[in-house]
Parts: sequence; C-alpha cells; structure tokens
Amino acid sequence: MKRNATTIATVLLVLLVAFFQAGKAYDDYYDDYGGEGGGPKKIVGVVDLDEITFDKIVDGSHNVLVSFVDGDNKSNDDEEEDEEEGSTESDEDSSTDFSTELETVAEKFGKHSGIILARVDAADAFDITEKLEVNSYPTLMLFQKGEKKPEKYDGEMNADKIEAFLGSKVGFPAVVEELEDIVKKFKADPSSRQDILKEAKAVVEELDEEKKNLGEYYLKVMEKVIKKGNDHVTNEAKRLSLIIEKGSALKEKLAEMKQRLDILRSFHKDEL
Repeated sequence: MKRNATTIATVLLVLLVAFFQAGKAYDDYYDDYGGEGGGPKKIVGVVDLDEITFDKIVDGSHNVLVSFVDGDNKSNDDEEEDEEEGSTESDEDSSTDFSTELETVAEKFGKHSGIILARVDAADAFDITEKLEVNSYPTLMLFQKGEKKPEKYDGEMNADKIEAFLGSKVGFPAVVEELEDIVKKFKADPSSRQDILKEAKAVVEELDEEKKNLGEYYLKVMEKVIKKGNDHVTNEAKRLSLIIEKGSALKEKLAEMKQRLDILRSFHKDEL
C-alpha cells in the first residue's frame, strides 16, 4: 500500500513538471510569435492594427506611421537571400530583421506626442493592403494629420534613416523635456537669445545629475549659436554624423554623440 502511494505521488510529480514545462513553452511561443497563429512579436510603443481597428486610428486626426509587414518582419530581399543556394550562416546573420529596426525607432519615437507608430500584418488586413497597393514588405506609410493621401517612405529600412524621416516630419523628441519650450523660444526670437540663455541656465541648475549633463550641452549649443551663428548647428551635426557613421568611437561615446545629435536636431537651422 505504501509502495503504491509512493508510485502515485511520483507520477503526479512528473505530470506536474510536464504541465509546467508545456505552459512555459506555450508562453515563450506566444511571446515570440504573437500567439497560436504566428505573427509579429509585440513591440512597446507600436500599435498593432487589423481591418477592424485600422480606420479607428488612421482617421486623419493624428500623424500615424504605419509599418506594413508580412508576419516574420523580414524584407523581400532577405527572403530571397535565404532561398539562394549556397547561402552561408554568416549571410543569414547579416540579413536585416525589420522588427529590430522598428523596436529601435519605437524607443525614441514611441512616446512622441506628435506621432503614433502602428503596424499592420498583411495576413490580417488584405483589403487594406490591396486598397493602398502595398505589394512588398516591409512598407512604411506616413498618414499625416488632415491629409487624405499617405506619403510612402522610400528610404532604407534601418532605424537611423527612419528616425531622420520622422524627425523631418514631426520633429525629434526632446532629449530634455524641461528645455523644449526654451529651445523653441531661442529659435523664434534671435534678438532675445542672451536673455533666453540665462533662463535656460536657471532651468539646468534645477535638473537632476543625469539630465544636467545633457542640459549643459544645450547651453553650449546656445552659446555657440550666439557667438558663431546658426551654421554652427549644421556643421557640428555633420561632424558628429560622420563619427557615428564610421563607428570609430567607443560604444559609450557613440551613445553620447547620438544624444548630442538629437539635441542639435532640435536646434536645426531650418527652424532657427
């Protein structure tokens, strides 16, 4: 009797472990592929739309960047490369995963008040893709507030290029929110820039340590613009862009340079 009880307990324990592992495997599958039917992985800051919800978001009342994908988020070129004979493992590693690029864009623009990032899986929206003549993936379209026709993005499918496109349309997210309005005043009123600089210094003094370092760069840019003129912003942005493109600096320095480039973009001379 005792042996039977031990055997039953052992069987129950094995079943419990198997059940737990099966549940975990299902959760992992759901997280990676969007559920039982597959589909793109969820991205924070990106709204997934289908044929029912599309018109509720893309209704002309907001700026919306819609990414049309084919479910696995690889571009057509990547799929062709995968099918080529003799494709090596290194070729597969170098193929662009669009979901990674979109995730990077969402990290910067996901909280931007002037744009909604959305994504449509072609499998869930055949009528929409047909109506908009979307026949390759990924395809990006910008639906601007008040406009009837979308603008198709024709640039490279990498985060930097997409961010530059969005920045040119809706502006770049403020690196230091507390200084956003001051920068706008600085650009709009050249005759009062010395006074605005003093106002900016007072704000920077009240920032926490992390933001204060960035705030100091805002002040530096303002001082240089007052001294050298608006061309300083363009020249410095070009210099930083070249360094970032070459990737010659240390990883920590590259991250700092990208932040500085974002700050410079908020001072862009077209708006000065």
